[in-house]
Amino acid sequence: MMSAVPGVLKAFEHGGGVHQSVYPDQMWHGLERFTAGWWFNHMLIPVWATSDA
Repeated sequence: MMSAVPGVLKAFEHGGGVHQSVYPDQMWHGLERFTAGWWFNHMLIPVWATSDA
């Protein structure tokens, strides 16, 4: 995560954002693992089961 800090600081100082590619792959894997349970527990019925797809 420390590799993204310079880009985050620059975004705060000058505006704009931080491109997703700045963050390491480990961050995305961790985010997926962290939110997977929430997604399945809270969104399965409202989104998936009622979808027209």
